[in-house]
Order: sequence, then C-alpha cells, then structure tokens
Amino acid sequence: MRPDGRNDGRDDLRPGLQETSETGHDTEKGTHERVEDLIFDFTGLRRPELRDLSFILTARLQSEDDDRVYVRALPTGTWDLLQSMGLDHLFWAYPRGSDVQN
Repeated sequence: MRPDGRNDGRDDLRPGLQETSETGHDTEKGTHERVEDLIFDFTGLRRPELRDLSFILTARLQSEDDDRVYVRALPTGTWDLLQSMGLDHLFWAYPRGSDVQN
C-alpha cells in the first residue's frame, strides 16, 4: 500500500539480494582468485520499478568482470526491456546451467 492509501498491487515488495563468493585457483597464474556472485530475487514482483532496475544495473557495473550477477524470476517484460536496451547480456538467469548466460 502506498502512503497515499492507493494499492498498486506491489505490496511494497523489493527484490531480495543474496551474495555468495568462492575462491578459485587460476592454474596459469598459480594464484587463488575470489569470485563473487550476486543473486537478485524478483519472486513475487509483477512489475519492477525503475529503482529496482537501477539497483541491479549498478551492481553489475560495479562488480568485477568475472563476478556473476544473477536475476531470479525477473518478469518477461523486464527481460524484454533489458534486451531492447542491449543490457540483457550483463546478467545470468537463475537457476539455469552454470554456463548459460542471457
């Protein structure tokens, strides 16, 4: 419910965020590198707002190139919007095979 008493069907839902990390071994360099995973969960959100999209875009742009940013249950219309802007390749769908990128 909005502060003005109107209900737009969102019930003030925000995407959930889960952060994981793992350390991998780079055999070529002989070093250990930390890889971060961010998972944004849009389950129950029928229509994300601009601030939701800004949040996931900012997270992706501030992360390292080898870090993975996943989105779960992102509505089809939102995927279409990201695709039309040429931004869909920045995110991994969750859960899918670990090598499948959007």
